[in-house]
Amino acid sequence: MKALNPITLVKIFFRSFLIQAAWNYERMQNAGFLYGIMPAIKKIYPERARRLGVIKSHLEFFNTHPYMIGIIMGMTVSLEEQAARDEVVFTSRNMIQVSKTNMAGPLAAIGDAFFWAVWRPFCALLAILPVIVFFKELNVFTIWFFFFGFLVFYNSLNFGLRFYGVFKGYSLKEKIIRDISRWNIQKLISAVRITGLIMVCVTAVLYFTVGLAGLRQKALSVLIFGIGAYLYRKGVSSTRLFYGFLALIILVCLVRT
Repeated sequence: MKALNPITLVKIFFRSFLIQAAWNYERMQNAGFLYGIMPAIKKIYPERARRLGVIKSHLEFFNTHPYMIGIIMGMTVSLEEQAARDEVVFTSRNMIQVSKTNMAGPLAAIGDAFFWAVWRPFCALLAILPVIVFFKELNVFTIWFFFFGFLVFYNSLNFGLRFYGVFKGYSLKEKIIRDISRWNIQKLISAVRITGLIMVCVTAVLYFTVGLAGLRQKALSVLIFGIGAYLYRKGVSSTRLFYGFLALIILVCLVRT
């Protein structure tokens, strides 16, 4: 049997965006997952009777992080190709289900820890902080620019990871785990968090030192960075620092008025 062509894998990539379109409480993302890999299933199993059995097996419970789904979809269709050539059908089918389940949990944890807890707040900070600093010079165009800039920057990783995941998962199958282990997710999370902290501190310095000069400006700048670093070491995230910064701005504005 010939390997799936790139066009089929691209179809899976686009369909992966509908992973949660038929989300349900009983089996979560099972229908969305099946819909995503159907272009490959139809090619791998041209016989209707056997294809129906495969379809039924993929309607079991399934749930993972939506941005990480490309990896599992690519791996699954590659294993399905292998299963179609395997005479021991039950063993192959069981291996596919186990591989899906074993990958879903860890990838969900990685996705939640990076995308929800770090990347999304970081991209929001990147879009909002310039608005705070340059609010007097803003117009409708610049506001929409930052808004769409946030969407493009945030989703660049979403789109890229889905596409990479489908093709890499297909080529490596279960060995994709080795590739993921080289990502150094914890270091990446720490780097993004520290960058977010620096962004908040720089914005605070620019906002609160306006009109100051000389020693007073330098002292306040050092104080702000010192407080930020201290709170970060105590486990306060850059997102919480940002909200605290906003609260402080509101308080200062109320005092000034």
